[in-house]
Amino acid sequence: MSLGERLLMARKAKKLTQLELAKKSGLSQATVSDIEIGINQSTVEAPALAKALGISLDYLLTGKEQQEPISVIATEEDFAFIPFYDAHGSCGDGYHNGDHVVIKSELAFKRTWLKSEGLQEKDLSIITAKGDSMSPTISDGAILLINSNYKRLESGRVYAIIINDEVRIKRLFIGVITITTRAVSIIKRDKSKILVSCDDI
Repeated sequence: MSLGERLLMARKAKKLTQLELAKKSGLSQATVSDIEIGINQSTVEAPALAKALGISLDYLLTGKEQQEPISVIATEEDFAFIPFYDAHGSCGDGYHNGDHVVIKSELAFKRTWLKSEGLQEKDLSIITAKGDSMSPTISDGAILLINSNYKRLESGRVYAIIINDEVRIKRLFIGVITITTRAVSIIKRDKSKILVSCDDI
């Protein structure tokens, strides 16, 4: 079967006219027609046609069926399943998660990666960022892996801090007497500071 024949068959399977396919692929109807009847045997237009038809380029060019993607089954031997909580860490003015937070799912992390990062499965949890004051470092809706066993306070690092029952995601800047946090934002240029005593952390 030729390229033109495969194109014709795929177009009819999608119930498209030559004109409709031409518009979807950004080509002229004459070009589509010439390829189907074999006058134009160039493969230059094939990528646009395959995309418009929702088929693989390999199939359109060679007739070989696209292979199914290989599925990977995550096992506890190779992966750690970290709880993903229905909770948010505020990258902004604060957010209260309520009194009842539940695990909505689990995300799999390779145990070899956790080991290379010095992370223990029992210390980890996952929440979602809310707000854009940490953008572009952390965007609104980003998934955050929290390590509750990280006890060192280092200036310039990003931490999840509980202040007045609210989880806040902040970059810490350590002063002589107090620890100050500043929301980093290139977009809003938010230079507001929150002073937190050591007893509050």
